[in-house]
Amino acid sequence: MAEVFARGARLAALLLVSIALAAPGHASPLFDLLGAAAGPHPFTAGVMGRGAELTWANPARLAWATPGVELGFIVVAPDLRVDLRTRPSDVDVPATIYDLRELLPDGSTRRLEQRPLPTGRLRSPRSDSHESDVLTYLWLGFVQPIVPGYLTLGFSALFPSATLQSQDAFYSDERAQYFSNRLSFELYGDRLQTQSLSVALGARPVRWLGLGVGLALTTSSVAQTEVFIGDSAYQETAMVNSRIRVSAGLVPHFGLTAEPLPELQFSLTLHLPAANPVKGQSDVQFWSYPYPEGETSVVQRFAFSQGSEPLRTALGVAWRGVPAAPGELAFGVGASLRWAHWSDYRDRHDEEPTLTWSNTFDLAASGELAWHEHRLALGVSWVPSPVPDQRGRSSYVDNDRIGASLGWRAELPVADATLAAGLTLQLHRLLPRSVMKDPGASDPVRDELPAAIDIRSGELAPESEGLQTNNPGYPGYSSSGWLFAMGLSLALSL
Repeated sequence: MAEVFARGARLAALLLVSIALAAPGHASPLFDLLGAAAGPHPFTAGVMGRGAELTWANPARLAWATPGVELGFIVVAPDLRVDLRTRPSDVDVPATIYDLRELLPDGSTRRLEQRPLPTGRLRSPRSDSHESDVLTYLWLGFVQPIVPGYLTLGFSALFPSATLQSQDAFYSDERAQYFSNRLSFELYGDRLQTQSLSVALGARPVRWLGLGVGLALTTSSVAQTEVFIGDSAYQETAMVNSRIRVSAGLVPHFGLTAEPLPELQFSLTLHLPAANPVKGQSDVQFWSYPYPEGETSVVQRFAFSQGSEPLRTALGVAWRGVPAAPGELAFGVGASLRWAHWSDYRDRHDEEPTLTWSNTFDLAASGELAWHEHRLALGVSWVPSPVPDQRGRSSYVDNDRIGASLGWRAELPVADATLAAGLTLQLHRLLPRSVMKDPGASDPVRDELPAAIDIRSGELAPESEGLQTNNPGYPGYSSSGWLFAMGLSLALSL
């Protein structure tokens, strides 16, 4: 029977590696949000985890992990809201904007530099936002000693079951008027819909010391589109060719664990910044178009950055009591403090926020009770938002978040192997946050229609006086929400 289980474990490991080589991978923000969602300690996996979740959370502790193959299923149910404050009617961009020219201080005029649309003719009406799509994932992992007691290999993979990858770009200022015309949460949404792959080695050169290094896969894409438009008045007949190249990258992460006592461990981890950039260019040709000398097309360039994650380092400690006799109650506690360098964050359009984000400290703690084959774990977390109050032009939506988790795991001996089943529940609260725009902000909401004259009458247009804007965040908004996650897992160890 043991040989059958061993062959099954090797086959599963081979399958996981094959999937890793065949599928594009990404450093997933989901790990930072939910942690080890299929393990009993999602928030403190780096100091309390015992399985394949250590591949990402802390590869230095792989030498202490339980060898085996793991399979999990995760459900994430968000309920996130952005409610816009009532917009005063006197800030609407008028329908007469097409007949206006900007009036300069010296009395001369020029065409409008900004091109807002008339508020009444926007493609999408300004509206609140509600994110409530239920997401599901498949979790795969294994831990395999290479040199038992000294060198261990770990692998973890997380795949969304519906969409392997989602990239949804949006603007967080007045440019949103041309598209959705609403606000979206900056650190959720499409960031939760991407696959994640990582592999790691953990070494234990001496009894009390663990060292680990891991690699997470990322991608970078280049898209080039060639367009020919034979009739600019009838562009539905445009001809298009596209070339897309996707390249894989590797982002390392590191771990260090010290065990001065059999019951006590200290851990230090470092995850380098990662993102999945997309750069592109469109070369548009028009029939009978006077190109500048040396040019044969109109070039349009764009750049996106999906799943941008900052530099992160975490310090953790764990204490596990040793039961006086087999079968008696045992306990363990762990805590971690993580620093994240959000001040280098780049949004989905690969732009730096005008108002620099704050670097943050996250806190997490968990406790565990073990009795016979059962383990029961409780955890809490506190994650402050790196986004400063958005009183000006931009409206990056984010909230402070607190979380709680409940985990259960039971082990059942099967011949010479052990089969374990687990259930983990998480509940996160995005604390309510309100924002009001301030004309005295360092980068205030833009007046998209400055003082202008009517090109037919030559008179000052009264509708251009004061502030006119289609910025969906004006005059303010509030945001809050809940996020529920459930993880089911099965593990086979020999």
